[in-house]
Amino acid sequence: MITVENFGREGTTVEDRVAFLDRIDHPQVGMILDVGHERTAEGINPITIPGSPTTILETCGHRLKHLHLHGFKEGKDHHPPLVEGDQIQWRELFEMIGRVDYPGLLNFEPRGLLDNHPDTLEYIQRAPQRLAALAA
Repeated sequence: MITVENFGREGTTVEDRVAFLDRIDHPQVGMILDVGHERTAEGINPITIPGSPTTILETCGHRLKHLHLHGFKEGKDHHPPLVEGDQIQWRELFEMIGRVDYPGLLNFEPRGLLDNHPDTLEYIQRAPQRLAALAA
């Protein structure tokens, strides 16, 4: 499987990537959706706006092969996801991937090296509780 990832720049948005993948039209070429990277023309991450995760996943459709769980906080993408203040609409995102029977991978990306980010282990340890709270 070969995948392309979205970024918050002209030419690399979800819509741009979907159009590119439609032109290729090959079952072994798909998309990585990085939920922290997408931006509107105004610089807003649409996945922080209720209703937009559903629209974006519908746009990706069958091309979506991998979901990158990347947080968004204080106006910029950050690592890791599911931390206090993270603005991604996680509940809607997870409900939608459940409704469409998303068959792909979920990539949880914690912060960098432990030496530089000693709180990484704490974030990772809290992720299961945060995910469970979304399901409640």
